[in-house]
Amino acid sequence: MTARPKAHLVVYAVWLPELGGTPAAWSPTVFPDRRVVNYWDGDEVVARWYAAHVADQPGIVWDAFFLYGPSAHWAATPGPLVSGGGTVIGESGKLQAAIRPLVTAK
Repeated sequence: MTARPKAHLVVYAVWLPELGGTPAAWSPTVFPDRRVVNYWDGDEVVARWYAAHVADQPGIVWDAFFLYGPSAHWAATPGPLVSGGGTVIGESGKLQAAIRPLVTAK
């Protein structure tokens, strides 16, 4: 994100209590960009909703990304989905390739 500081984007980072995580265990400095909005989902509400309605999987979804473009809107589910996957680090190349056209478009 810091490579394109003027790109119009918003990142919603949803933090979960997986692997012993607590609100005190993560720091907003992980994403030191003003376009990142951090949320704590201690009850896994977002994680369960995304699993059931977007990822189509049982349980929760975590360590994943969902990328939406400028034409995205929320109806029954958010969409259209440009790209999604996980783990975030494991598929960072996929995320970077999918987001590149969105942040370089004029």
